[in-house]
Amino acid sequence: MIPIKCSCIIRCGHCQKLSPVLDQVAEALKDQPNTYIAKIDATVYKNISHEHNIKSFPTLLYAKDGVVGRYEGARNKEAFVTFMTRLAKTTYHTITSVEELNEKIKTLPFAFVLSLPEAHTEKESWLKLFADIASRLHMKIDFLVQSHADVKELSFQKMETGRSSISFTLPLDSNVPSLEALESFVLRFNRQLVTEIDNHNFKPLASLNHPLCLLVLDYQQHTTITGSPSPVAMALTNAFDRAASQAVIPPPEHAWDDLVLGHVDGVKWRTFFRQYGVESSLPSLLFLNLTIEAYAPFPLPQLSSNGMDHHNQITTEEQLELYASSIESEVTKLIQEYQAGQIEMKIFKKLSKFDRLLRPLRHYYPWSLFFAIPFVVTVIALIVPNPTTSKRKTNKID
Repeated sequence: MIPIKCSCIIRCGHCQKLSPVLDQVAEALKDQPNTYIAKIDATVYKNISHEHNIKSFPTLLYAKDGVVGRYEGARNKEAFVTFMTRLAKTTYHTITSVEELNEKIKTLPFAFVLSLPEAHTEKESWLKLFADIASRLHMKIDFLVQSHADVKELSFQKMETGRSSISFTLPLDSNVPSLEALESFVLRFNRQLVTEIDNHNFKPLASLNHPLCLLVLDYQQHTTITGSPSPVAMALTNAFDRAASQAVIPPPEHAWDDLVLGHVDGVKWRTFFRQYGVESSLPSLLFLNLTIEAYAPFPLPQLSSNGMDHHNQITTEEQLELYASSIESEVTKLIQEYQAGQIEMKIFKKLSKFDRLLRPLRHYYPWSLFFAIPFVVTVIALIVPNPTTSKRKTNKID
């Protein structure tokens, strides 16, 4: 992994914040062979910046066996160590039985699995193609291959526990697809059905140009514990996961890949979601099509304060289960209506500079008046001439 950071580190807050984290990663991986962490001054080694089209700092690159890619995961010690450990391992795992495959899938978010009959005529070609794909992408995607007596048909599938498998469709005129076609399939389905969305993966998911279905939450709702989701948030994300499994129809009946599903911290992203009609009412469900700038927000039922004790915690598991069940039913219904084309989308209108200025004043009214009134008075005082001063100037002229 090669972090590119600017030389003016005193002025670069992001670089200052990341640098000690990388030092901790280097210390944690010091015993891992052939693994290096480097910090490169992009203002000195400008050829690296030009070669890899680096325009923001810090940018994280990784390199293995001549393949260079851009790291887009979470920027903390644990995520870096996990990524680098994966990078150092073999590009794919060989599975020797159906039972082993089932157990392996349970331990992974999802995986791409090549199933090859032992006597397949194009076995070597497929293995070479699979190895090429895995070498390019194994640092962020899990690849498995099985070729044993129980494998009767050739297939290449994306598998996820509790979900329907998605199969790659072979071209009619060839037994072996092109590298580009197989890689396109992998990148197209490179996500869980329901994903936790944050800064590190929002842009990659949005770049798929598919509509988004987002459960907007307050992750710290009804808890005084910081740093981890509250029991309410966890119950709601589980309910959203169940709703997605029920409502989203798998291929070939419906192209579920047209809808990217995820949950996101609405408090952390409140400025972003406010422009799409999601204000302080959380949880909410938001359908968002960034390609055409269309959106449809739906406030979801809120947890009644009657279910809280004096520590602001849930008093009974039954109340939490009932609440999560109501959210699950509502989300299932809304997703089904969206797939049926029954959701009316609003078109996002870009605000003028004047409207952007007034928006925070309206949102924080009446408290915004404490700042607006002195500002307006000061502007008027600067523009309108002082009568006393004008009179003195007139007298001097006389």
